[in-house]
Amino acid sequence: MKLLLIDTKGNTNKFGEIIGHPLKVLNQSYNIISKVHNISFLLANSFKFTFIKDYTETKEFLPFSVTIYTNFIGRIKNHFRRILNILLCINYIYKMNPDKIWFVNQDNYLLYLLPNKIKAKSFINIYSYNFNIFRINKFKAVFTSIHNLASNSLSNTYLIPDYISKFNSNKSDKVNTEDILYIGSINQDKDTIAIIKLFEDKVDKRRLFIYGKIYDKSVLSYISKSEKNEKIIIKNEYLNDDSYQKYLENFKYVILPYKKNSYLNRGSGVYFDSIKFNCIPIFPSFMKNYYGIKYDNYDNLVSILNNLECIPKSTLSNVKNNYDEYEKLIQKLIYEK
Repeated sequence: MKLLLIDTKGNTNKFGEIIGHPLKVLNQSYNIISKVHNISFLLANSFKFTFIKDYTETKEFLPFSVTIYTNFIGRIKNHFRRILNILLCINYIYKMNPDKIWFVNQDNYLLYLLPNKIKAKSFINIYSYNFNIFRINKFKAVFTSIHNLASNSLSNTYLIPDYISKFNSNKSDKVNTEDILYIGSINQDKDTIAIIKLFEDKVDKRRLFIYGKIYDKSVLSYISKSEKNEKIIIKNEYLNDDSYQKYLENFKYVILPYKKNSYLNRGSGVYFDSIKFNCIPIFPSFMKNYYGIKYDNYDNLVSILNNLECIPKSTLSNVKNNYDEYEKLIQKLIYEK
């Protein structure tokens, strides 16, 4: 059987480094189906520089990648790059004629441009649900962590974490169990100012450590006008993978400060990474996730933050226990005719 793994976007930052889900999803997908004897890769250009070179399988590269958090001109360029990569991808698929195809990085243009003949033998990972449901009904299988999407009536949709680790990462010897970590890109999808105000006014015993690049101008404005508060520690800087991992390993609790209208229909990379690094996520109840501490409103969140030591251990069930089931399901779908 010939299996082709594809990422047509290769999301990168302004330095050309792959960020977000793509590389992690690609690595997990490969690990799950690595026993297939004839695997090939078709990847966005950015993977030339960061793709794990230990993989000996055939690798072909598309000419472009997508740069996120860019300006208006950059976003226009991204649209053309995405379309050109997909058109070249379709041409490559017809020439190679693989038995199965796995699109590990969602691009909504794929949903519109892929011929049904290709969709019929393709799997796709969906991280963001912002399209007409009938655009995915021709795919052989859809893998998603979004409950709103997985609960639809389509029989080809499966609720599976975007990426998880079967193995625990070692925690630091000096884990911070008293304070709360807020990590990742700080954009308009997150209710950052409201979270900062909670710690300033209502959270008694804990500090908030904010690590990540701030793209939301309203947050920068609020910080610049606010008096310095010893309970709020902010590092406005881009985090590479090593720094990102170090912070998650050094904290016991991480907060996911997402706005409902932004994250009701998408997944969270920080959530999936927190599981690997044994960092307990605190998230709003509209995120119907598998593991962690849920809060319904900010009053409830304040109560949780002020009484973390009272959280029952039963709250902290672990999604990693289900890893083998996810793996077997994917392998079954890949191997079946």
